[in-house]
Amino acid sequence: MHVDEDFRYPESEGVISIPLFIILSIVTCGIWWFVWQYKQMKILNAWQETDEHNFGLWLLLTFITCGIYSLYYEYKMSKAINDIQEVHGIKVNSDLALICVLLSIFTTPLVSTAIQQGEINKFYN
Repeated sequence: MHVDEDFRYPESEGVISIPLFIILSIVTCGIWWFVWQYKQMKILNAWQETDEHNFGLWLLLTFITCGIYSLYYEYKMSKAINDIQEVHGIKVNSDLALICVLLSIFTTPLVSTAIQQGEINKFYN
């Protein structure tokens, strides 16, 4: 899979301040976390040149399944991050999916989203 340099998500929008987004998520009682998820899905779609990550469908299925679908999606997004890292010669964190799912179960999905964002920010280094 080759990603065209011109298709990548702009660095100015792809690199996100993790502390700022955590604070915004807490201050807005989690609402900003949904915005963050949307942004991450958009970034991954651009880097993979797909429309695989659909925020509307994710949101609907997350609510219908009382959050269970979001656990699957943590895994799916982590695997997509690993795929992009592999294609572009970025060091792959092979435990990312397991770490993110476990953290989502035992803490809050906000923690795994922050870890995923740290890996996404490395796309631009």
